[in-house]
Amino acid sequence: MMGSGIKGPCLDCPDRNAGCHGKTEDGAWRCDRWAAYQAEQEAFRAKAAEDFKRVEVAMGYKRESRLRNAKRRTSLERRRRK
Repeated sequence: MMGSGIKGPCLDCPDRNAGCHGKTEDGAWRCDRWAAYQAEQEAFRAKAAEDFKRVEVAMGYKRESRLRNAKRRTSLERRRRK
């Protein structure tokens, strides 16, 4: 497991041996199951990054909105005091 909640393919693999997670000289993964797992992990990471960006934008909007409303309330209170 790499912390994502997706179970790794090597726990019960009968072909498991030292170096099976590496890449060959041409850049391909040695183990097909590990390659599929890495592709799944990459998709998971991309989705997580996209979700994080979406949440960050929403939080920024809320923060700006809160500041804008606070300024508006303050200016309205000043007008009422006069």
